Amino acid sequence: MREIILKTNRLSKSYGSVKALDSVDMTVYQGDIYGLIGRNGAGKTTILKIVSGLIASYKGNFSLFSKTGELTEYDKKRLGCLIENPAFFMNLTVFENLKYYAIQKGMADKKQINHVLELLNLTEQKKKKYKQLSFGMKQRLGIAFAILDNPDLLILDEPINGIDPTGISKLRNIFEKLNREYGTTIIISSHILSELYVCANRFLFIDKGRVLKEISKEELMAEIRRCIVIKTEDVRQAAVLIEKTKGISDYHVTGYNEIKIYDDRIDMNGLAKMLLINNIRINGIYEGGISVEDYFISLVEGL
Repeated sequence: MREIILKTNRLSKSYGSVKALDSVDMTVYQGDIYGLIGRNGAGKTTILKIVSGLIASYKGNFSLFSKTGELTEYDKKRLGCLIENPAFFMNLTVFENLKYYAIQKGMADKKQINHVLELLNLTEQKKKKYKQLSFGMKQRLGIAFAILDNPDLLILDEPINGIDPTGISKLRNIFEKLNREYGTTIIISSHILSELYVCANRFLFIDKGRVLKEISKEELMAEIRRCIVIKTEDVRQAAVLIEKTKGISDYHVTGYNEIKIYDDRIDMNGLAKMLLINNIRINGIYEGGISVEDYFISLVEGL
């Protein structure tokens, strides 16, 4: 069983009469790239601010690194955040900006600054002034700031927002490298599911402060994969017939009185006829499978 890095319990936050968060439960395991998905204003940033200590007043609780309550200084160093961009100095170079924050963090080793610049593909820009950087480079510098301490958990709020496709691809490669080679657990919030779908292994969908679904990538792939969906209350008997009579093994019985068959060779009409002949009552049979964006829309509309 993997170690739980972050676990929230009925996390709630209100601003006057507006509920920003409504009893949010989420679990992040060591080694996850965890995608926090929701529209603007869904509550993503509020969750991250509470977890990182930027919001102190809330209801519910959470544990971080298996500890509930105020973190020690050691545990705080295990957490790297990019929620609100650090105030970089316009006329200082990339290296000088990071050196300033390294000193603030009590770090004197210049090798670490060069290391994170290399990780973020910013070595060639280290002598450039901040005001000369492109938007994508500024985003990468913010991430460099967040990983100066070699954190065990990295929290990034909308890091790909406003970046062109090439820049998004570069950031995605960086996230995967940090996760794969350095074992960094990463939480990334975004409203762009299709981009996070490529690199994240678990997802939390949230809207209007409420959790819609927490799901692994494997489960999400099964939800959106092209399939034949059979709605029936006799799922057990139907599944036995499908496997024995049709020789189908690539199927999944869901918790909604339905069977999803992932086999392009199956004739839907012939399948329905076989089930009816065997006295299986069918409430519906249709082709399933949608895009990741449509999947999110279906969750929101189902509220």
